[in-house]
Amino acid sequence: MRLFNATQAYINVYDVDYATAMVNGSRMLRNAKVQSLIQELREARLHDLGANRQDILTDLMKQSFSDIGNYLEFGAYDVLAMDSEGNVKLDVDDDQSSEEVMLARIMDALEVGNLNDEEV
Repeated sequence: MRLFNATQAYINVYDVDYATAMVNGSRMLRNAKVQSLIQELREARLHDLGANRQDILTDLMKQSFSDIGNYLEFGAYDVLAMDSEGNVKLDVDDDQSSEEVMLARIMDALEVGNLNDEEV
């Protein structure tokens, strides 16, 4: 079970237009045998993952209440200002000019893992 869209799945299997697939895909979802098979496939997928519904719900809750600051580092640093030809820009006193560059860095897995360990 790769798709969670009945219309697209119907198009892929039967090679029909969108309108036909929308009607027939929806109708197939109401079929008790199809519903049963979909449920079996979902349960098999959960079993293969080694997760149950509660595990997944717990992970979704963690994500929904997480703080983006736990995964991104924000900051700024100065770089030499350059013109379009790659030359360093000079200020009115002929000193090298700099520009502030804003930074949003994604933390690596070890940094995030350490934060999660501290919260537990």
